[in-house]
Amino acid sequence: NGDTINFSQKWRWLQWQNENDEWKPSGMRGVQGVGFIPQPKTDTILALYHNYENFEQGEDPTGFLELWMSKIVSRNNGQQEIVEKDILISNTIYKWGALTACKHANGREWWLLQFNRNTVYHYLITPKGIQLNHTSQLPQDLRSTIGQCKFSPQGDRFALYGSFDGSFLGEQSQTDIMIADFDRCTGELTNAIFGKQPGQNAVL
Repeated sequence: NGDTINFSQKWRWLQWQNENDEWKPSGMRGVQGVGFIPQPKTDTILALYHNYENFEQGEDPTGFLELWMSKIVSRNNGQQEIVEKDILISNTIYKWGALTACKHANGREWWLLQFNRNTVYHYLITPKGIQLNHTSQLPQDLRSTIGQCKFSPQGDRFALYGSFDGSFLGEQSQTDIMIADFDRCTGELTNAIFGKQPGQNAVL
């Protein structure tokens, strides 16, 4: 039941040529644009979180990326089945990728952060599923629209790195980085430090 997850017009636009000289759709490709997270307090449910680019709606002032979720259940016979597919979680995501999670201080739930310029969406993944816990504001905008993020092994620091294409604005293309403290109890980012350098490189 997993055919054409995250289907969009981009499937038809982007194709790759295999060893048999056949052209096949490449699907949605991006850096950290997908992530598997087990649903807390269960060994049989795995959630797949992924970005979706809404070409049908076009870009609006809040951004045109969306966060979707598909749910995978392990059956008694050892097979996996997708029981829910392409469930919309948010349609106000501006940054592509940066999908990674940090375990809550309680050792059971997970924090998942998503971004729209200076707005941070703090999602909490619980035994009941994913829910928006709260939002917060960064001291300045995140300009880059594609990138990666990572929590420190202890979960007390967070880094986000991405590329900014300034050519369409007549500006220099740059890479942006943000490093901040992270609280695993509240999900808050504090003491954020921002930096940038010339050129583009969206892969750490």
